[in-house]
Amino acid sequence: MDTLRGIIDVRYWDCVPVEQREAAFKETSALLGEGAPCRILIDFSNARQTAEPLARVSGFASRLAADEMLRQCRIAFVGPETSRFNMALETLAGARGYAFHRFFGRGDALEWLHGSDTVALSAPER
Repeated sequence: MDTLRGIIDVRYWDCVPVEQREAAFKETSALLGEGAPCRILIDFSNARQTAEPLARVSGFASRLAADEMLRQCRIAFVGPETSRFNMALETLAGARGYAFHRFFGRGDALEWLHGSDTVALSAPER
C-alpha cells in the first residue's frame, strides 16, 4: 500500500499467471477490510498475462466482478498500448457499475484515482 499517495498500488512484472493475480486480490481485499483507501492502481506496464485456459481466466474475472468491496473502489489499470487487457473483466466490471478506467501511463491513472467524479468503464486515455 502506498500511504503517501493514499492508494493500493499493485505492480506486476514478467509473466503473470492467474494464481499471482488471485494472491494480489486476496492481499488487496485484506487491506480494504482493514480500512485502506478504496483507490487501486493495477500496473501491467512491465508485465504480460500468461496463456491460460479460458475457464480459469473467466472464473477469476467473475470473482473480481462480483466482489462488493471492489465495487466501492476506483480502480485504474495501467499498461502499454500494445497490452491486451482482460476483456472479460472489463465487460463484467462495466456491466456491474465499477468505477474502472484503463490508462497507458501512471501519472494519468493517479490523477484519475484522486478525482472526485465517478467514471464508468471507458476507453483508454491517450
